Amino acid sequence: MDKLRKQNDGFVTAEMVDDILELDRFEKLLVRTSMGRFICSVQDVRHFVDMVENSKDDYVRDVQFATWPSKAWGTPVLARLACSNGWEETNE
Repeated sequence: MDKLRKQNDGFVTAEMVDDILELDRFEKLLVRTSMGRFICSVQDVRHFVDMVENSKDDYVRDVQFATWPSKAWGTPVLARLACSNGWEETNE
């Protein structure tokens, strides 16, 4: 999974979804849209992206891995987008 996370600097392309599914169908992805963002499992990402794209009022900006390896804890932690400070790591 780390190899896939490093590809595209953590951004996920449609072509990568099947590879991620094979490794862990519950891997969390961060989907950013023009109106907000949400986290979902990779098994559901196509469904939710289609819903957003079909709404005609919204569009998907990008999809990223929601967890990143942390040297501090030695395990993946949830990455949270802070309003003005960029990415923060949290153990929540």
